Amino acid sequence: MPRRNNGLRPDELVALCGADVVTIDELERSGVSRTTTRHRCRPGGPWRTLLPGIVLLSNAAPTRTHRRNAALLHGGTGTVLTGLDALDLHGMRRMPAPSGPVHVLIPAQRRRVGAGYVLAERTDRLPAAAAAGRMAIAPIQRAALDSPGAPPTARSFGRRSPRSCSAAAAPPPTSHQSSRPAAAEAARYRARS
Repeated sequence: MPRRNNGLRPDELVALCGADVVTIDELERSGVSRTTTRHRCRPGGPWRTLLPGIVLLSNAAPTRTHRRNAALLHGGTGTVLTGLDALDLHGMRRMPAPSGPVHVLIPAQRRRVGAGYVLAERTDRLPAAAAAGRMAIAPIQRAALDSPGAPPTARSFGRRSPRSCSAAAAPPPTSHQSSRPAAAEAARYRARS
C-alpha cells in the first residue's frame, strides 16, 4: 500500500494551523487525514491527543498553555477561561499557581461537558471576555469568584432565589425560638447513640 504524505513538515503544519494545539478538523482542512492523525497520535508517535478531537503537534509533555488552548478549543466559540488560569493571565501574582483542571465557562445552550483536565461550567450569564493573546479570559472579578480559594458564599452574590431574599429580610429569631430546634436536635442525637 502506498504511503500518503501531505507534504507538510511539522513546523509548516504549525504555521499553517496557527498553533501547536489544533483540532482534528483543522488538520483535515490542512490536508492531514484522520487515519494519519490517529496513527501519529498513537503511543510513542510524534503527536499527542490532549482531549477528544484535539491534538498537540508534539510528543512533549503539555504545558499549562497547551492545556488552556485545548480547553478553549474543546469548549468551542464563546468559551472563556476563568478561575486561577484567568487570574494568572491577568497578571495576578499573589495567588496559588494554577494547577489541576482548567476551568472554562461555556454558553448554556452548548452541550459540552468537561473531559480530562477541563472543568466545563455552562452558564447563561457569560461574562464579556477580555483577550490575553489568543485566549479569551473572564474579567478579574468573575475569575476571582470562580477560583478555588473563593469564599463559599461568593457564588450566591449573583442571582438570589425568592426564598433567600425573603429569608434575608426576615427578622432574626428571638432566643427562645432559636434554642428549641437546637435542643430538639441534641435530644435526637442522644437518642440515636
